[in-house]
Amino acid sequence: MSRYHSLEERDLPIVCGGSALKRISRTKLLGVYMDQHLSWDRHVNSFLNSSYGTLSVLRKLTNLAPFSVRKHLEGSLVLLKLNYTCTIFHPLPAYQETRLQRLQNACAGFVTRKFAGLEDIIKLNWLPVKKNVEFNILKLAHKPGGVLPYETDGDARRKF
Repeated sequence: MSRYHSLEERDLPIVCGGSALKRISRTKLLGVYMDQHLSWDRHVNSFLNSSYGTLSVLRKLTNLAPFSVRKHLEGSLVLLKLNYTCTIFHPLPAYQETRLQRLQNACAGFVTRKFAGLEDIIKLNWLPVKKNVEFNILKLAHKPGGVLPYETDGDARRKF
């Protein structure tokens, strides 16, 4: 039987270049909030607040912009940020995944000018949040061209 050990109780000095590194409980790296437990609560909350704020500004343009402009604005200002961090979210707790899906539904509602659901997301050629995460993980696992990652010689390329 193993025992639970909290890292906060332990003093594990990490030395780099002769100087000890300071232990921090959370940080922001490339726009992603990370904490020592790798819970994404703070990042998801920050992302949702920012995205709903952007969406509220965009809603003022609903009657002025045509469909294609609304779809482009939504994709570039809100959904792009979701796609940027979706691979690190795996596995994401169900309640946070639901919150992100509600945001995507709200984005689809802005584009279609009605209350939107999963059918509308699919009609817009968007993937639902869970499928989007899985798709982006598969993109990272697959190397285009059939070249295996350990092959460095250009002549060793094989097409599958």
